[in-house]
Amino acid sequence: MQSAVGTAVVLWQGAPEAVGREHHVEWTVDEDIVWTENARQSTDGTPELREDGDRIVFRGRLSLDEDGGAALDVGGSVILFVGLIRFDGHRRSGAWAPEG
Repeated sequence: MQSAVGTAVVLWQGAPEAVGREHHVEWTVDEDIVWTENARQSTDGTPELREDGDRIVFRGRLSLDEDGGAALDVGGSVILFVGLIRFDGHRRSGAWAPEG
């Protein structure tokens, strides 16, 4: 898949004739996001999507809400996280964060 902020190889589960067309996608995150383990502050303020081994890495601006949810803005596209974020006391709302 290609986007304005990067590319990644992903599994297509749609109709074969739809390959190569523009689609809006939703990402599924299979593990909790834990600040300082698989998410951390970045010194690079450029949005990014890339592969790193068997993971997809997003870099964007992280915003936290009071209910424990979070949103990662990756170049104008927002990824919502509900009940998946653990900060272990390190709240970093507004930080640029890569998430793998």
